[in-house]
Amino acid sequence: MKRKILLIAAIATTIILSSCGMKVEEIDPALTNLTSAYQGGAYEQAETLVKDLKKAYRKMSDEQKSKFDELKSEVEYAISTVDEIYNDFNNAQDLYDKKMYYESSQALDKLSADYTLPPTEQKKYDEKKADVDAAIKRLKVNEAFKKVESAYNGGDYDLASNELSVIDTSSMSDEQKEIQQTWQKKINASKSFVQAESDYNNGNYSSALSILYGIDTTYLAADQIKKWSELKDQATAPKLVDGNTMVPAEFYRDNFGVSVIWDDVTSSLFINSEDTYNWLVNTYEYQQTKNINQTWNEIQGYYFYEGDPYTQSVNMQFNSDGTFSMRTWRVKGYGTYTVTDDSTVEVNYDVYFKGAGSRDFRYDYSTYEQYYYAGGGLLFPINEDGITYDGNRLFEHRGSFTDIPGQE
Repeated sequence: MKRKILLIAAIATTIILSSCGMKVEEIDPALTNLTSAYQGGAYEQAETLVKDLKKAYRKMSDEQKSKFDELKSEVEYAISTVDEIYNDFNNAQDLYDKKMYYESSQALDKLSADYTLPPTEQKKYDEKKADVDAAIKRLKVNEAFKKVESAYNGGDYDLASNELSVIDTSSMSDEQKEIQQTWQKKINASKSFVQAESDYNNGNYSSALSILYGIDTTYLAADQIKKWSELKDQATAPKLVDGNTMVPAEFYRDNFGVSVIWDDVTSSLFINSEDTYNWLVNTYEYQQTKNINQTWNEIQGYYFYEGDPYTQSVNMQFNSDGTFSMRTWRVKGYGTYTVTDDSTVEVNYDVYFKGAGSRDFRYDYSTYEQYYYAGGGLLFPINEDGITYDGNRLFEHRGSFTDIPGQE
């Protein structure tokens, strides 16, 4: 009888000890392991740890209980939804593989709206969403290339250049980057050829020839190459002007070997004067003028600032003849602009305001503004202290006027 009592007591002690579960000092490490398992997507391991920690719940501090309760809820939610989440992921992936990028994006948006994604699945979602968004951007690039091609084939090289300049290059494939560079070279070659024709027709034969010789004809169409050759021959032929025989400077270069350089910046012709030309182009004044001319050419076109609300957005236009215009919801502006250095644009214009309920714009005041040209089609207003505003006042170069409710 005594042995039976001792045996029963030993068994009871074992049961009591086993029911005690983990020790108090083991709770924090277990919670840390549970966190790692949950965040790493190891949900079976996390489920086991939840069961173990549940047995030690009475030993936990209030802080530990709060942390455990939160983790337990997150683990249970992840386990109950993970299969459905991955079914939706697979659906989005199938659409992506079929190049149905917009549909794949919609599937991912629905997934994000339907579930509170655990960390592992959130990371997977972010990566896949980035892939889909990049694919959509590349798709839009191809659509933009079609606009460039349409404008180019129609002979509107300025429009083609504008369409090309506003393309989002952030997610371009290597192939698209090559296409973009090719289009840029084709547009530049065609614009130069048009300028050469204009100079020739206006009697500026040296300028026309200088431009023609600078054109990479590999980027001209077959009919353009034929015209290029014909124009070059015509420009180098002697001409009778006002009873005088005019011989193009290139005639001396081609027949006597003297150097002939036409400079667009100064609109000057240098014949057998390479040393003088090389000195000139390295002067500060020349470089400053060259940079100003470059900025002048680059800023021409439409710019847009998207305000909040949208009715506070602004359209601006810089024209090749030096005129300027702007438009907001209730304001119009007309004036002129100048480029004072390679990054500063000064604008003077009259402001016309349309009051509430009125259909007419009336003169309100005249104003002067400065803008900082950051290159890449970006303009920032400069305040009275000469400091540029931050990106919240960024004007982006656009291919055309941006529609705003109430604007014309």
